[in-house]
Amino acid sequence: MGGLILFVVAVAAVALVLLLATHHQEPKKPTKVIVEPLGYLIDHWLLARSFGSTTKVTETTGLFLSANLGVESPLAMILANLQLRSQKERTAAVGLIHQQRLGRISEQRVVERQGRVQSIIVGDIQEMKAHISPTKGSVKTGVSLEECQRQTAMAGANGYLCLTVAVSAIHKKRGTAPPKVLHQLIGGIVLEPHLDQPHLSTLKPLASQPVFLSVLPTTFLAHLFGRIFPTAILKATGATEIAAAASPKEQEDILTTHQIIGEADQKFRYHTILFWQTRYHCQLLSTNPEDSQMPTAKVPS
Repeated sequence: MGGLILFVVAVAAVALVLLLATHHQEPKKPTKVIVEPLGYLIDHWLLARSFGSTTKVTETTGLFLSANLGVESPLAMILANLQLRSQKERTAAVGLIHQQRLGRISEQRVVERQGRVQSIIVGDIQEMKAHISPTKGSVKTGVSLEECQRQTAMAGANGYLCLTVAVSAIHKKRGTAPPKVLHQLIGGIVLEPHLDQPHLSTLKPLASQPVFLSVLPTTFLAHLFGRIFPTAILKATGATEIAAAASPKEQEDILTTHQIIGEADQKFRYHTILFWQTRYHCQLLSTNPEDSQMPTAKVPS
């Protein structure tokens, strides 16, 4: 009888321990679906229009596209399937001397064609400002920095992406790094996103709206989000604005309440996801090669 009593007491003690452990388990974290629209929702881009010296813009952008080391980058993803008339008509070979990133979606490529060497930069005008001559563009082409900024803002507000184009002649022997030069603004191209319908259809049934965490401009992302979720009350901001917030608490509040965070480089996206993981079970929907380094597994596309 005494042994039976001891057994019952032991079982009850184990049950009590299990019950207390159950009650002290951390509550299940809600799921946060994080989307990089570039590549995942936008499978390619179409040329809507150009501005500035349009013939030169088309020719120069074509040269830029023809010379690539095969480096995977957000700008390369944007330009991957873009077709320009000048590309189809070109017969002379284009050689690439130098290539470097200038920002999230901006690059410099130094190219050679028929003995002529040029440095071409394409991308977001804000990221390119340090490489632009303050006078060359407005004097020689009629395209000013202010005009490129206006075109960029107007494009983003209407759901398009504006890439500015600038060029500079290089007098440098092949195979050496190019000198630091200021470039002449010649205009830009305005691109229309083509949405990937199968991927788009995976977002609409979600129990809660996803968040956009992207290299793309904030204004463009806000328009795209509103197009997909027309009833959403949007809160959007850029990585620079978050970094400039007065306190860490204010930064956390923004990251917790905003659905759209644009203009985020790889380092910012990494640390943002780390923060979210303390509060949410995170799923990342992205085909951006940079996001393979993120601290959460990508959901297969």
